[in-house]
Amino acid sequence: MATAMASEHHLFEIAAYNLSMGMCCGGTCWSSSIGGYDWHCTYSADSNGVSLSLAHPYHSILEPHNARFKLSLLDREGRPVPSRTRSSSFQNCCSHQGWKWTCDGFITMEDLERPEYLKDGSFTIRCDVSLKPSAAKADAFVTVPPSDLHQHLGSLLASKEGADVTFQLAAGGGTRTFSAHRCVLVARSPCSERSSLAR
Repeated sequence: MATAMASEHHLFEIAAYNLSMGMCCGGTCWSSSIGGYDWHCTYSADSNGVSLSLAHPYHSILEPHNARFKLSLLDREGRPVPSRTRSSSFQNCCSHQGWKWTCDGFITMEDLERPEYLKDGSFTIRCDVSLKPSAAKADAFVTVPPSDLHQHLGSLLASKEGADVTFQLAAGGGTRTFSAHRCVLVARSPCSERSSLAR
């Protein structure tokens, strides 16, 4: 019986090769007992991408409980990709009812063209699960919507407002010019950070 806060996180990998070949496959990502309750995470892959499911199967313990959970695609540096993070929660769930949450298309075919998402030919995904007993307040968990910071940064880059760095790249026998923001480069690129600090 869950009488206190209990939480775990799990990391697992899904080979990009399965997607690139359009193979239909699936399996268990991880299974664990968290706070005395069983949890299973599975995946299924086909020509459209990868879907993930988090299941809380039937359990003989009928004590209601609260839970929150989050799935995050990690980049090559092991950081969650804000636009590829999904979260949800439930309140006062009874184990005898069973429960399942599915994220369709969590990884898409287009992601195969995103090398920043791949490490050693695989996608790495982190799953976080936290539990509290039913005695916890109903607002113990707050589901935060996915971050839209990437959209704001994209709009800032497209508008060039406040841009203070210019790159000139040779392309196709000509030169292309790109504007950027030094603070964003320093925050996201160790190389840019060293270059800025050296000045």
